[in-house]
Amino acid sequence: MTVLIFVYGTLKSGLPNHHLIENKTDGLCISRGTATTEEKFPLVTATRYNVPFMLYAPGKGHNIEGELYEVDETRLKSLDKLEAHPHLYERRDIIVTKSAGREGSENAIKVQSYFLVKYRPLLLDMPMLKNYDGQGFVIPEERKEMKHWWSEVHMDYDDA
Repeated sequence: MTVLIFVYGTLKSGLPNHHLIENKTDGLCISRGTATTEEKFPLVTATRYNVPFMLYAPGKGHNIEGELYEVDETRLKSLDKLEAHPHLYERRDIIVTKSAGREGSENAIKVQSYFLVKYRPLLLDMPMLKNYDGQGFVIPEERKEMKHWWSEVHMDYDDA
């Protein structure tokens, strides 16, 4: 069984965490092109590390541009671990419009993506993006402090 995953942040090609989605030893992962969310969502960068978050606030923000990947259960488990699903991010169903390919037609399809659901309301006051480019992102290896930064954005974060 496979699932289509929509990525909008550092997992996109050319960005710092793309190597994690490309990992050939961690299950199936096939690029299925680019897409845009049918519904608007807030996409913000927050924390001192400029981490991208797509907030679950349907109807606010922009139609988000990202990439589609078909993944198997092994790869999905790895992505869930990376995204701390369901404790930090939650993987939810959304509809995206797949960008036109050689055939020239666009089509709406149901996929899954990771959302920050329990976020601090102040994130809705931040500038919202439609396409994340990785600018200013600090990779984990260069972060001075890993502990507590989630509490800057997540309402129920428990670092115990």
